[in-house]
Amino acid sequence: MGIMNTFSLTPAQKSALQQAIRHSDSSDVVIRAQALLWLASGKSPTEVASTLKVSRQTVYNWMSRVQDKRPGKLEGALIDTPKPGRPASMLEKVIPILEEVVDFDPREFGFHQTTWTAPLLQFYLHSQHSVNVSADTVHRALSELHLKWKRPRYVLTLKDPHASQSKGG
Repeated sequence: MGIMNTFSLTPAQKSALQQAIRHSDSSDVVIRAQALLWLASGKSPTEVASTLKVSRQTVYNWMSRVQDKRPGKLEGALIDTPKPGRPASMLEKVIPILEEVVDFDPREFGFHQTTWTAPLLQFYLHSQHSVNVSADTVHRALSELHLKWKRPRYVLTLKDPHASQSKGG
């Protein structure tokens, strides 16, 4: 029957898990600690997995992470480890820079335009901060800042307010 009947915790480990449940700010740590206490009280990994709506393999992974840990080290075994993957986007770098600059007139920075555009902000980021990003990244950053962003509309002629609205009039 293997690991499912041999999972046990020392009194010190049980106490550490109960402390983690009471004092942890992380819901993941609380759930994992509770799962381990259930396992130590005799519930099967299948029951625990079903109750928590996780896979049985996840429960086995939690069990193996705490198998030989001392009580003081248990909470560290319950915390997610950093995962490899795609690096963070440039948004974290771009947003603070744009936040500082968008409220100012581009002419104050030596540009000959009166409004910021995505290509102009892109050029500013490259020339002043050595940050190379796409216009799409600039748009996403502006969206994250909850700024309304649209292309300026040019008014070439004004309509005479006294002109007749009907044809032939």
